[in-house]
Amino acid sequence: MSASNQEKDSLVKTITQGTIYITAAKLYFIVSSYAIYFALPRLISSELFGIYGFVISIVSIINVVLVTGTQQTVSKFVSEDFRKADSIKKQALKLQTIIASTITLVYFFSAPLIANIFNDPALIRPLQISALIPMFYSLYAVYVGYLNGQRKFLPQAILDCTYSTLKAAGIIILALITSSVNGAIFGFGVAVIIAFLLAPFVSGQSTNQEKGKISVTTFLKFQSELLGAILVSNLLQRADLILIKKYISTDSVIANQMAGYYTALMTIAGVTYQAIVSVAFIIFPIISKASFEQQKDEVKSYIRQITKYTFMLMALSATVFSSNARVVLEVLYNKEYTIGAEALTIAAYGLMFFGLIYILTTIISSSGKPRISLIVAVITLAFSISINILLISATTIAMFIGVLLASIYIYLIFKACFNLKSVISVSIAVICMYLVNNILPDTLINLFPGKLNIIINLMFHIGIQTSSYLIALIITRELTSYEFNLIRKVIKV
Repeated sequence: MSASNQEKDSLVKTITQGTIYITAAKLYFIVSSYAIYFALPRLISSELFGIYGFVISIVSIINVVLVTGTQQTVSKFVSEDFRKADSIKKQALKLQTIIASTITLVYFFSAPLIANIFNDPALIRPLQISALIPMFYSLYAVYVGYLNGQRKFLPQAILDCTYSTLKAAGIIILALITSSVNGAIFGFGVAVIIAFLLAPFVSGQSTNQEKGKISVTTFLKFQSELLGAILVSNLLQRADLILIKKYISTDSVIANQMAGYYTALMTIAGVTYQAIVSVAFIIFPIISKASFEQQKDEVKSYIRQITKYTFMLMALSATVFSSNARVVLEVLYNKEYTIGAEALTIAAYGLMFFGLIYILTTIISSSGKPRISLIVAVITLAFSISINILLISATTIAMFIGVLLASIYIYLIFKACFNLKSVISVSIAVICMYLVNNILPDTLINLFPGKLNIIINLMFHIGIQTSSYLIALIITRELTSYEFNLIRKVIKV
């Protein structure tokens, strides 16, 4: 076997192993998140759950911006030269301490202002408590980026699972003890601090290291543009919830209840997005290194494969939740929350398009152009706000526009993006899922009591729908022997 073939096989092995590890960690994250959102409505009132959802939405904008921005920035520079990984990590920790401290203090003292904007003084204390979270979360992210940049995906997955466990335990236990939203949010903060303290032990140190520094200006320029893009993207993801809280009612109790219902349905719809986040973790350091080394053909090949399979997986996930919206809400929450079923049928596809934007802008940013990602996100957010003011939960249209803009840019630069045949094939498969769902009776089996019977019937529906989806893809030749051989290789790894 030639050296080039050995290198290619090694890369395939790294990608497949990484996909397994990070996907497993993300699935665990989803399960632990659902444990939180399953438990909290039973531990606190729907009004307090609405406050929790709103506060977490606000702090999550800061969290995801700092965490993702820091992780991807560290990953980019580490991926370009593994030998300087430890030096880059130390430098990043110093810089991030200054950046995170500043942002955390501004956020803490802005709590009364935020509460005043939304006409709800009950938000002040929960917002101030949540200021614990971004400070330590962003420092934790340095270690994630350090591992990701070196393609050490197994330790990265272990670190993520540790954090997910601590987060779920902290929130649920303190909500149970205190029966308050403040306790739940404080539990989140404690979990992040513990995860940060454990991170150095999980990540360890690299071998064959050289001393060296990256330019602070270069680091901060890339990070600031990336932070801007991620900030706007997360505002885009949460704009509808914020607008509901602001405009749905002048009565803060009603506004919080509606925010609680919307938080519930968007948590479910978010599975469509979360299911593919692991792909972004894998592709970022790989495309970053290939772009840095001017490997144009490799980058083009990565883009074609990534866009094909992410769209295929996300369309399946979105259709499952969209076509079974009422039953899913009833199973995961209770009948009170089925008021959001109609919105969930649309929101599932909105989050699918948001996931595609996330993947496309990850490709753009990892190739060294985070400013373009920022521009795409700003334009999409402007459309989203304009549309949502007229019609709450119409974000799906804006998300589609964002996908279109990012796709056009990627195609112009790399001559590769979504394949028209793939889009048509997946669309046909989605239609088949809806047809099957409409033909099937609501109750296929009636052997078990109450909610258990509903759950079993839901699983049968999803299984039959998924089978119809896969059969349609095989008939249209979107799934071929190549994909099945690839799956066999992944299983063998």
